[in-house]
Amino acid sequence: MVPVTRLSMGPGIFFDPVTPRFDLDATAGVIGLLEGGMIVGGELGYSFDTRYLNAFNLTGAIGFGSPFLGVTYRPRFLVGRREDGDTFAHTSVGMRNSAMLHFFADVLSFELGHQFMTNGAGGLEHNIHIGFGFNPASAIYLIAALDRALR
Repeated sequence: MVPVTRLSMGPGIFFDPVTPRFDLDATAGVIGLLEGGMIVGGELGYSFDTRYLNAFNLTGAIGFGSPFLGVTYRPRFLVGRREDGDTFAHTSVGMRNSAMLHFFADVLSFELGHQFMTNGAGGLEHNIHIGFGFNPASAIYLIAALDRALR
């Protein structure tokens, strides 16, 4: 099991109009590296974008790979508040579907996904999410693996 305390950030490219914004995810969870190269996991955390979204996120992960390189599909459920200016805020619910590459037991990661969220007008906002992540808790896994290898 690889512990996760991931900080991931990068651009979110919105479609109405096409504008890049800053996205940030901070999550904690675990990734299991099963026999045969299967990867499963889950994370809980916080998502923010500079289009005034503050949201709770719940993420699952399934994929394949090794401790050094893996790929996962990551459905992420989001619920939070989107503020439109200083006077109006509304509950926003949505989902992000992503593919993530994991490098060196998940110390580094790269995520590419599509996100959609409800807006105050009853419609959906869409964006492309690109995230570059760092997981310092995976050092625990790497130290344990090194200890096993040296015995």
